[in-house]
Amino acid sequence: MAQDFYGTSDPAQITCFYIHGNRIRKDEVFQRGMRVYQRLNRPANTRFVIWSWPSTPIRGRIRDARTKAARADGESFYLAHTMGGMSDSSTVSLIGYSFGARIVTGTLHLLGGGALKGNVLSEERRPEFRPRAVLLAPAVARGWLRPEGIHGMATYAVDQIYSTYNTKDPALKHFYVINKQTKPTALGFSGISSKSLGPNRDVMHQQNITQWVGWNHTFDRHLDANPLMAKVRRYALWDPTP
Repeated sequence: MAQDFYGTSDPAQITCFYIHGNRIRKDEVFQRGMRVYQRLNRPANTRFVIWSWPSTPIRGRIRDARTKAARADGESFYLAHTMGGMSDSSTVSLIGYSFGARIVTGTLHLLGGGALKGNVLSEERRPEFRPRAVLLAPAVARGWLRPEGIHGMATYAVDQIYSTYNTKDPALKHFYVINKQTKPTALGFSGISSKSLGPNRDVMHQQNITQWVGWNHTFDRHLDANPLMAKVRRYALWDPTP
């Protein structure tokens, strides 16, 4: 299976990874992934990869969120390791929703040479290509992308990041319960000051999507927002002028 995946790598072909959010059962993953693919307008010359991770609902919302947050950190290493086996000439994009976006930023951090929960990619496993990333309703602490943050190397390993935030998101409004000590604010709730991102601030492109999504955190509401999906297509499909 790995041989088939790496053996079909074509520099002219875009490999687009979609990483779903939390509380998704196994039998829902493919259907959701295909919905994203359809909203990308079934792009030609694109290999669409649905990255599944264990996110089946756990009893108790707070317990569920904390468990999945920890699980996402480990999943970042698996995705980074998978990408590390691709050709240096590959053209890659990542679309992450909610906790899937946390997996994406963790992956980029590892690809940039960072360490995450004791995991580090060997230098030979870190590819030369720089992917583009789309973060939809990112359930990741906004301070993590700062140079000194937990995902601080992410901006060193990416071509462009398109990140959304919604100041009415009812789920991300309570993101602080993830950690009762630090009580973080979600990147997907209020965004981050570009100045705080340091020398790589220009790779980050943020958009307030409150007017398109409103008081909602659902995946479908994001996919149904046509102006938002137009932006997603431009970044994920490597439009030269996103």
